[in-house]
Amino acid sequence: MIKQILLFFLLTLNYTVSSQIIMGNAAGTVPAGQKTSVLLEFAAGQNKGIILPYLRTLPASTALSPGTLAVDAVNPTQAKVVYYNGTAWIDLSSGDRADLSSELAVQPTAVTEKSAARTILGASESSADGVLILESKTKAMVLPTVQNTDEVPDPAPGMMVYINTAGAKRLAVYNGNSWTFWKASTVTVPTVTSSTGRIWMDRNLGATRVATSLNDTDAYGDVYQWGRRSDGHQLRNATTTTQQSNTDTPAHSSFIIGSASDWRNPPNNNLWQGVTGINNPCPAGFRLPTDAEWSAEISTFNPPNASGAFASPLKLVMNGYREYYNGSIYNYDDFGVYWTASTSGSYSKYIALNSWGIDSGYYAERAYGFAVRCIKD
Repeated sequence: MIKQILLFFLLTLNYTVSSQIIMGNAAGTVPAGQKTSVLLEFAAGQNKGIILPYLRTLPASTALSPGTLAVDAVNPTQAKVVYYNGTAWIDLSSGDRADLSSELAVQPTAVTEKSAARTILGASESSADGVLILESKTKAMVLPTVQNTDEVPDPAPGMMVYINTAGAKRLAVYNGNSWTFWKASTVTVPTVTSSTGRIWMDRNLGATRVATSLNDTDAYGDVYQWGRRSDGHQLRNATTTTQQSNTDTPAHSSFIIGSASDWRNPPNNNLWQGVTGINNPCPAGFRLPTDAEWSAEISTFNPPNASGAFASPLKLVMNGYREYYNGSIYNYDDFGVYWTASTSGSYSKYIALNSWGIDSGYYAERAYGFAVRCIKD
């Protein structure tokens, strides 16, 4: 009954709050000395997110304000998280869709909402149209934070959180079917020109610097399962799960292990194909190299082994790999293993370097975790 009264109050009145608000406790997540820039924040360590409203009808552009966030449930079986950028609705679910028929079925439909009802935080009035409006020129909302989306129990459609994990900091939104992850674009991509004249990233994805030796741990970088995006699974300490995914974007950030050779069922050969690949993890304008492109580089290595690979402009390292059946990291300091974009049936090709030579043209199970080095398209 209390929840119903509060909801009625918010729907029928304009409600204004101008001071800072912390939900969940009195501390929040932002350090005390930085709270002057915060309008709304949430308690730390709660493993919860905010839920966006479900819209059965999208408002017309004349009634929209840039920055509007919602769940587009106009078609209940094709729901997605969206935001309005001032011109058009942008899909934050990256093409993934969810069936919210059951969620919408329990919501009342014979309710007349007050069109002028709204809650404004940060100002006494606002020209924006919305249920909850954050109005400030100097303050912003800080999203609820989690270490990874696996920590959120039973996420609800429309949930938003911020993943605050070193090496994987990003926005995450859940449409009811899967999480979609967003991170800031890299303004400057560090590159090097190889002996073949091609432009490559000068380090592995996830590495913090160019390698200073074959066994430079700061240059090892991440270990990706073939075809997955940068969703947190690639971190060397990512949690594991035995549940295969039936979509291109698993609804978690765990490394998928088990007896299956692919993290996805059924497999999809088009996830890392070119700069427009569905899950291309490389920066804009870059992509995974093909097997032929790797072979061209290998032919210039002198000597033709790991030492030659490190002596080349690419500065390749012996970063090891992550095993798909148990999630353990193996052979770091002994082997360097890199994915290619090339496929062979339901497998994908890779190159492997060690002290006595370099293998290329071979293929492996896609559930392995190998390094990624991006090439400019």
